[in-house]
Amino acid sequence: MTSVRGPSRPRQRRSDVTRDRVANVALDLFNDLGYTPVTTNAIAEACGISTGSLYYHFRHREDVLWYLFQRVEARVRALFIEPPFAETGLALMRRQLAAIAELLGEYRFFFPDQTAILRRDERVAEAFTGLQADVVAAIARQLDDFLRPALQGGRRVAPDSAELSRAIWLMVTSWITYLLSRGETVDAAAIAGVVPLVVAVLDPFIPA
Repeated sequence: MTSVRGPSRPRQRRSDVTRDRVANVALDLFNDLGYTPVTTNAIAEACGISTGSLYYHFRHREDVLWYLFQRVEARVRALFIEPPFAETGLALMRRQLAAIAELLGEYRFFFPDQTAILRRDERVAEAFTGLQADVVAAIARQLDDFLRPALQGGRRVAPDSAELSRAIWLMVTSWITYLLSRGETVDAAAIAGVVPLVVAVLDPFIPA
């Protein structure tokens, strides 16, 4: 008797779904416990799979980190290299910063252990350096566009957009570490506090 089968699903598609599930579980563990203490055994146990099954998708913990970083990188580049928002000027910057604040919360484990993580994984270190350079350059171009009117009439001196963009990036990427150093709860509201901080830095250069 011939059995009737439902439509088959591509093997790669099933594998991708599983990789996402493992990565999401690992992300929760990293955020709850920190990156360094979480082992591949802990990830497999939290996923309800064997370590052998985990190794089928990720050879080691650093592969999980790389997978997560690639997801973050794609979203950050989409925000700054080709912004998906209709706003311009400071309004655009606010939207971008709010979106980045959400990302900081989703991947908050990375920042307290940033130095150790980058030393441990060359792939992430190289990609992170490239991402920083590209985003800082993109922010500088935006600053040039909407702070240029400050030059008109000699009323104010426009800032060095390259230096100011680096300062913005440092504020944003150091914010969670700052909150932790003060013993504050790192929740969505606290993380979003970086947005008015950046705006306050920009405010003296924005024409009235």
